[in-house]
Amino acid sequence: RGIVAIAMASIFAHDLTEMGRGHADFLVPLVFLVILATGGLYGLTIKPIGTLLGICKKSQQGVLIVGAQKWARNIGLKLQSLGIKVVVIDSNKTNIRLAGREKLKAYHENALKDGVDERVDLDDIGRLLCLTPNDEANSLIALNFQSVFGKENIYQLAPAPIEDGEAEEQVPKHLRGRYLFSTDLHYQNISKMAVESNLKVLEIMDNMDYARVIGNKETNVPLFIVSADGDVEICVLNDSIEPSRGQRVVYLVKQD
Repeated sequence: RGIVAIAMASIFAHDLTEMGRGHADFLVPLVFLVILATGGLYGLTIKPIGTLLGICKKSQQGVLIVGAQKWARNIGLKLQSLGIKVVVIDSNKTNIRLAGREKLKAYHENALKDGVDERVDLDDIGRLLCLTPNDEANSLIALNFQSVFGKENIYQLAPAPIEDGEAEEQVPKHLRGRYLFSTDLHYQNISKMAVESNLKVLEIMDNMDYARVIGNKETNVPLFIVSADGDVEICVLNDSIEPSRGQRVVYLVKQD
């Protein structure tokens, strides 16, 4: 509307000037001022008005999981039970069929193919978890989705440790997502540990000593923190968490 208005104002100002109308040269700057004022007014008021009317969408807290193997589905189902939207994609048809039976929204897709973000319902999805067994594939998927979610919202499993270096040194940070959970929860280990019975939810109550309740971090590993209004914090490598009252902590109880 602004482009049309200023174009027409320029024509009218030219014609009025030729007709000898005084102050016609003020028409164009006046229209510019109206466009800027109304645009600023709409921009500043649309969010509070949308919130007041209940039609303003919250920040996207849903999670896209690449990898639909059993333990990844367990994590997805746990998040879904807490009200978080979860979408899973996998190139394995059997995994996708099982995910569908478990009431997860699942797509048979290769996450490295072009246009996959257009074929998958990403409405309300704001985070990506790369949980495939291939560390290089996880890094490539993270790169492929950076333009969709932003680097800060992309996560992948830490690779298995190597003798001559730490896991976080194997792939440069700019070529991968943020490492999840802890160094020993690489694919081989988490596959054995993340059975349904080992995924627990702790709701933080008044005056609760979180460290005492959770106990040893070597045996109980926090994975996600979900607030009462549905915001999700994903725990990353070497991150210290301090959940507050009303938040729920999804944590993994390691097997002996």
